[in-house]
Amino acid sequence: MSDLATAIALPASAQDVPQLIAAGDYAQARQILEDAIAASPEVITLGAYLGVAYLLEDNESQAYLTWLLCLEAATETELAQQQQVLITVLETVAQQQESQANHHHAWLIRKYLREFNPEDINNTLKLVQLAIATQTYTSQEAEDWFNAIDFTVVACNSPLQAELLNTLQTLLENTNWDQATQSFFTKLLQATDEPRIFSGLVLTAAIKFSYAGQYKTAIDILERYLQFDPDCLSLRLYLVIYYREDKQFQKSIATAKLCYDKAIFIIDRIFAINELLYSLISEGNSWHEALKYLNIHQELLQQVVQSKTQSLTPQNISILIYACFTLPYFRDSLKQNRLLQNQILKLCQEHLRTCSEQTIGPDHPLVLVNKPYKQKTQSPKRLRIGYLSYCLRTHSVGWLARWLMAFHDKEKFDIFAYSIRPNLNETDQLTKFYQSIVPNFKTVVMSGDQYHDYLDIAEKIYADDIDILIDLDSITLDLSCKVLATKPASIQVSWLGWDAPGLPAVDYFIADPYVLPDRAQDYYTETLWRLPHTYIAVGGFELGVPTLRRSDLNLPSDAVIYYSSQNGRKRHPDTIRLQMKILSQVPNSYFLIKGVADEVRLRELFSNLAEAEGVSCDRLRFLPATPTEAIHRANLGIADVVLDTYPYNGATTTLETLWVGVPLVTRVGEQFASRNSYTMLVNAGVEEGIAWTDDEYVEWGVRFGKEPELRQQVSWKLKRSRHSAPLWNPQQFTREMEAAYQQMWENYGN
Repeated sequence: MSDLATAIALPASAQDVPQLIAAGDYAQARQILEDAIAASPEVITLGAYLGVAYLLEDNESQAYLTWLLCLEAATETELAQQQQVLITVLETVAQQQESQANHHHAWLIRKYLREFNPEDINNTLKLVQLAIATQTYTSQEAEDWFNAIDFTVVACNSPLQAELLNTLQTLLENTNWDQATQSFFTKLLQATDEPRIFSGLVLTAAIKFSYAGQYKTAIDILERYLQFDPDCLSLRLYLVIYYREDKQFQKSIATAKLCYDKAIFIIDRIFAINELLYSLISEGNSWHEALKYLNIHQELLQQVVQSKTQSLTPQNISILIYACFTLPYFRDSLKQNRLLQNQILKLCQEHLRTCSEQTIGPDHPLVLVNKPYKQKTQSPKRLRIGYLSYCLRTHSVGWLARWLMAFHDKEKFDIFAYSIRPNLNETDQLTKFYQSIVPNFKTVVMSGDQYHDYLDIAEKIYADDIDILIDLDSITLDLSCKVLATKPASIQVSWLGWDAPGLPAVDYFIADPYVLPDRAQDYYTETLWRLPHTYIAVGGFELGVPTLRRSDLNLPSDAVIYYSSQNGRKRHPDTIRLQMKILSQVPNSYFLIKGVADEVRLRELFSNLAEAEGVSCDRLRFLPATPTEAIHRANLGIADVVLDTYPYNGATTTLETLWVGVPLVTRVGEQFASRNSYTMLVNAGVEEGIAWTDDEYVEWGVRFGKEPELRQQVSWKLKRSRHSAPLWNPQQFTREMEAAYQQMWENYGN
């Protein structure tokens, strides 16, 4: 036995002390130790354990005094060994408390352990994790601890890597990127020769913050990492997204081009070019350049479909899920857009099932292609309906879906909601509304883990025995698509968030007689379920106090005001040309333009097209963002006519326009995205403003501008429609949706 082992050994009379401490019987342990010390005061281990007993009884001052007395009694030659005995005892008990999840006691012990052994990096790292677990963490104290760490030692100490990764993960998940976390992260990267060992945690953290809308934080994390690993293409590609969402369009475009040039693998090239396309059309005046890349993008997608790549990871699948997102903004082609979308999503589902099988095993219900058939009872069944979405919050989908949730017949249906949210504090008022009206409202947390997040959510849905799962996100959230691909519910439906995803695992897509043409079924893998009137109905919108007045914009009181509020990617130049043609034919008319884009570049686009049609640029007004949705809606009242976008119409913006009684001109196409405004007008009882050609779009725009009585007539129709039209009758709409669910269940298994 070594000298240290001999020194640590307890005498026979105190052999039961570690077990008593583990069992929480601190008073009995203390009594035994005090008796043993009286008999053998020279045994340092007894004093070490006695201090522990005092500490765990919340007598910190007596614990510390006991330890100091132990060390003071030692001679100079004994001191080093005595101190090591104390450290070893404290470490042993700390590990014991951690194994029992006694975080507070473990934190207390490690706090004193650090005082006796400040050079122990492992203890410092565990202390940080425990401080977070016990909610005693402060950024300043953590930074002081980190400043005492010699990171050059860390760099060459591979046994510490696991604890370093654990600490970094804990900080990234719980500190909201505070100063201490930033300092620790940067020092860690400076010290290591292998930054890639941290890349997975870095990406997970960036994704988590982006889901919460904290794009600047996501950008800072990635930029710091890329300083030390500039060739990490996968992380730089995500930086493209976060620059764009933070409205740093030029950085987004430049970074996307750099990634495309450096990409070797086809999935990375698809990622880069898809994000480049998205950034170019979002910026405001780069449509011509975007068209150059569109054909390349489609060719790459066709190569993936034809090659049937055998090694797609969940991260690759996330990239492909979004890969067709931009197509409807460029062209109104139901056949081309849908067929490519369907092929890509089918491929994603096939590979995702392989990934799932590798993660949770081939016999798990979520990876079985043919799930056990759910036997239907003879008596009427209370269907269990689940709604899955990232948007049950202040978001367009959140504003629209609330009516259905509120009017569900909860005597006949068991309603569940799975609200996908980041692991951050939830303060959203609309989310709180959903929590109050949905009996089984469940927040499912995204960690950013590409391999497990979707399976964790799918398992919750499967465990709840959901009969019909309604996805509100479509391909706007890759995570929702992955959940659907595992088929956790007997019947799966897509509604509201976007066009249908094209996943074979989705059974139905909710439509109506107008939003998709009759022949559309030929291009959908989902069965189109057409409701009798409309695929969406709302009871109205909250209006604030308007902040926009003609005098503020230097507009004549008798001017005709055209208005458009859309983001940059919906502003196709061909439609803007038509809008300028309208202005050129309507004297004393002005155009108000609002939406997210690069303001300078958007002005250039509109100014160039206006001048080409002989319209003076001083007839254009560019509006800033409003503080709230309620104020935005109130400000719509300044408009005489709203001019819709094409080939991607407004949706929520159209509903808001019609609710406040403003006439709208829309160009109807063949794809879902170009028929939203059409179905909304029809279901509000209005035919005026529906154009089937470019020429009709201009004609309606001019007529509304020149005929104030026509505007008044349509405005009157819209305001009266609030009391009778299907678009504004969410109770009727809810009954129709419920009837659809019941019929879907009747059809199930037949």
